[in-house]
Parts: sequence; structure tokens; C-alpha cells
Amino acid sequence: MTVRQIPRSRRSITGLFPSLKNGKMVPFESTLERDLCQLLEFDDAVIGYEAQPVIVEYRRPSGRRCQGVPDYLIFHEPTTGRPPELCDVKYRSDLFAHWPELKSRLKAARRHAIEQGWSYKIRTEVEIRTDRLRNAVFLYRFLSNGPPDPKHARILLECLRRLSGSSPATLLAACHPGVERALALPALWYLIASRRAAADLDVPLTMDSQICDSDQ
Repeated sequence: MTVRQIPRSRRSITGLFPSLKNGKMVPFESTLERDLCQLLEFDDAVIGYEAQPVIVEYRRPSGRRCQGVPDYLIFHEPTTGRPPELCDVKYRSDLFAHWPELKSRLKAARRHAIEQGWSYKIRTEVEIRTDRLRNAVFLYRFLSNGPPDPKHARILLECLRRLSGSSPATLLAACHPGVERALALPALWYLIASRRAAADLDVPLTMDSQICDSDQ
């Protein structure tokens, strides 16, 4: 449950991310937080996440008592054995520039996570803005549009199994003549986005990428 409403800001982009994994809109307070949400949607170990999840108390260097709210609590598939992860999302430049102000609050968040049996992590643009994020942004719109024409999906998967692996370009050429390829391409991206066809999302996804049936 969100414990703090994100205010409108003139300094950063705020908004709501339409999370399919959570089945609801998830608030974000910067484009980097939005990018993390996008990335979490394509992390198979993650079953859900909550924005602004808990309040932590801490003292500033001056001794004044304050309250802070970490950015996200991320929940993992039980089979992974990984505990929930409490995380803060910060640009590296902000961490370096404002560390004296941030240190007490971030350390309090880490202590709270340990007390709850959770892990704690600070995620920056280095971990978030990767090839995997670029693939996630590209694929998410196909996932959001919902299942494709079942005829195209069935033909693509049957052909992919028969070939025992292929590339998008080769698969489309093998399955569909002429104009049908353009109609089938969104179905192929949907199959990859929904993990029914497997691809390495940690490298740039192209028409020449290697893909295979997820069950093979």
C-alpha cells in the first residue's frame, strides 16, 4: 500500500505507469523511476512491486528527527528464494552531489529492510538504463495491446518449433508470404514480449536476433 502520494513537481516528470504485472497504475516520481517500472515488468523473478511502500524515521546530521519514504518494494517469485527488495532510485550525480543530505535517510531505509527480513538496494541509471530496458520499452507496447490474431501466433510458433530456433526475419519469411509478413510481425513481438518465444533481452533486439520456442 502506498503510504505517500507523489506531489506534482516542476523539477522532474511525475506520473502513473500502467503496470500489467500489478494490474493497476503505479506512481513514479522521475523518468528513472518510470524506467525501473518498465524494467520490472520484464523481470521474470518479479511478481509485483509497490511504490512509496513504507515510512522510515531517521535523524539528520543536525539531530532533527525526520521521516522518509523509500521508492519501491519489489516482490519476487517464491521459487527464487529471494526476499522482497526495498529500493531507492537515484541518479548517480544526485547521490554524489547530495550524499551528506541523503546518507541518513538511505541508511535508515537499509536498517528497516534488514529488520523486516528484506534486502535493500540503491538503483541508478547504470543498472536501469541498459539494453534490456530499451528492449522492454519496445516490447511493452505489444504486450499492452493484448493477444494478437491467434492464427498468426499459431503459425509462428509451429514454424519456430519446426526450425528449432530462428531469427525474426527468417521466421517471417518461412511462415508468411508477402504482405502477410507485415501483419504477422506484431504477433511475433507479442510472443517474445509474453515469453512464448524466447530471446536474449540483455542484447539489442533486432530482426536478426536468435529466438526459439520457450518450451524447447
